[in-house]
Amino acid sequence: MRWRNGARLLLPTDAQVIAAVGSWDDALRAAGLATLVESGGPAQRHAPTLVDLLGRFHEAYGFQPSARELRAFARGNDVPYPSERRQRFSAAVAEWRANRRAAGLPEPRVVARPGGRGKRAPAYSADVGAARAGEHRRAKWTPASCAAAVACYLRQLPAGARSTERGYSEWAADQRAGTVPAMSTILALGGWEAIRQKAQAMIRDAMR
Repeated sequence: MRWRNGARLLLPTDAQVIAAVGSWDDALRAAGLATLVESGGPAQRHAPTLVDLLGRFHEAYGFQPSARELRAFARGNDVPYPSERRQRFSAAVAEWRANRRAAGLPEPRVVARPGGRGKRAPAYSADVGAARAGEHRRAKWTPASCAAAVACYLRQLPAGARSTERGYSEWAADQRAGTVPAMSTILALGGWEAIRQKAQAMIRDAMR
């Protein structure tokens, strides 16, 4: 947000921009800017696209993964997970399925996961050699190291301010690349609420 003529102007969120335009890259192009890939930016130079990663998962397991399964697959194979600011997961699935149809390939199998006790889905985090040359994750994050990063975010919040996923993501974007985990990593390692509670416990322990 910014101030203009004494009034507050609310800018759209990343999600609203992507919903309106289709992808973050499309938004950059509409604004006359180069995308990270087009500009040779380091963040995506050695990262696959979501569409590519969907294909690798299907090649290994033979069905269409959920977003959670694809994150686990990327983490287990030491592959950088693409930023969903550039393309929503649902849009990537649609593009991947369209590419398969255009190539004359059959529709990918979708596995229904029955809920209930004892029905937990496999993690799909085994290393099946899906990484390509030059690809590597920036850091090996754990729930504890994610909580430590979130604790840093919590400490800088003004008194009375709420801690939110969006707030953390905006704070993380201002940090040096690779020094704090992305929200997708936090979600894959237990979820925002669980990691936030660990971070709060760390802060309480440090104050004793």
